[in-house]
Amino acid sequence: MQSDEKSVLIFGSGRSGTTWVQDALAEANEYGTVFEPLHPRCVRGAEEFANLYIPRESRNERLSEFLQPWLSGAKHSVWTSERVHPDLLFPRFADLNSVRSIRDTRKIYAKLVRRWWRNRSRRGRPLVIKLIRGNLMAEWMSDTFGLASALVVRHPCAVLSSVARRHGKDWEPAALRNLLNRYVQQPLLANKILDSGRIPVQKYRSLASVQTAIWCIENARQLSSAGNSGVHVVYYEQLLAEPVSTWSMLTDALGLRETPGKDLLLRPSQQASIGTGAEVNSDKQLTDWQTQLGGEELEEVSCVLSAFGVDTYSVDSPMPQTRAEPVVTP
Repeated sequence: MQSDEKSVLIFGSGRSGTTWVQDALAEANEYGTVFEPLHPRCVRGAEEFANLYIPRESRNERLSEFLQPWLSGAKHSVWTSERVHPDLLFPRFADLNSVRSIRDTRKIYAKLVRRWWRNRSRRGRPLVIKLIRGNLMAEWMSDTFGLASALVVRHPCAVLSSVARRHGKDWEPAALRNLLNRYVQQPLLANKILDSGRIPVQKYRSLASVQTAIWCIENARQLSSAGNSGVHVVYYEQLLAEPVSTWSMLTDALGLRETPGKDLLLRPSQQASIGTGAEVNSDKQLTDWQTQLGGEELEEVSCVLSAFGVDTYSVDSPMPQTRAEPVVTP
């Protein structure tokens, strides 16, 4: 290991391409990975800390003690290392009642062995650590552990479309409403991000409005302070549309040596929705939501973005409207 090689942090809302970014960077630099150490149902003790708003200047020794072994590579699990939900390893006998269920269980164990074997060559290497439940503690975590970090941001309509198609407990409407309630019930977050209750999040009921409110809570602050927070903001759309320059800037911002090549960038994310082809299709990834979402949903998304003051994205365009970096004159 080179003395100047350090682990890095990748943040982003769920369904924003964070797994794709994590794996491309890890493969290019021969880093290990830590997958979602704040997942409340897969990591014991994480439920207390997932999706918390932790300001940069805060001191939180309990959270530091919880995260340190995961971020250092001293602790791992079948979830954080092999990305297998622990509950799937021990199905009830009654659930193994068909050829398909037996085959599915066999595939899970095959994945476990395959990823364990693949990961063994990178033990002791620096890590690319991905957290979709840590956006609101990104600056705190980066400062506390001295690690470079990036936030992957994707169009809220694309995220909504992906959530609507995704199967799993984390993306069910009830789970999303519970997450929004968890945010609302944090007093400091309510005061600083929800404008002391003036943004009417508790009135949101539809999947489109709830999911977009979650997206805004998790991303709006970073978008408004891009370039000043210490967390590098990278837009998913630019990673696809302008790969050479955008991936190069991301690699530089994280202090990594190698930029992912085209072969790595064409690989679909492990977390991609069912129906994804063998390779990443840039045009489809950018514009698919325009045919998947209806007019009423787009209107709801637009209203929520307006309530939060987000103008980086709109329902009229798949690309972000980014601001130019300020020019510093000598």
